[in-house]
Amino acid sequence: KLHDKIFPLGFALVAIGFFIIALAGNFIMLSIGCLILGIGFGLGVPYMYNWLDWSAPANSVNLATTIVLVLVNVGCAISPMIINAVTPSAKMGLLISAIFFACFLVYAIIHYLRVHKKQSATA
Repeated sequence: KLHDKIFPLGFALVAIGFFIIALAGNFIMLSIGCLILGIGFGLGVPYMYNWLDWSAPANSVNLATTIVLVLVNVGCAISPMIINAVTPSAKMGLLISAIFFACFLVYAIIHYLRVHKKQSATA
């Protein structure tokens, strides 16, 4: 099923997009990287919220969604400051972001394999 592959595919595209943006030598490559990055976020983030809805206890979905939304916004506000403290270079900051999303990709693949292992065991 395609919807099962959206989570790893989205984070793969985000990581690839960050790598392309970091290494872009011209406007066309920068635009391609931004397009790939945007598609990746567009695929991965909605799936993440759906996954939260599926995995949270039924009586705690609103609380879980609120906590995740707050933490995502705090992360968006703080991460540029942390990356800037680590390196003042924009290129290195983008590469660090790419590496973090590559780590998220590894988690997404492990999650995908674990879910399908459970599904095949119960089938």
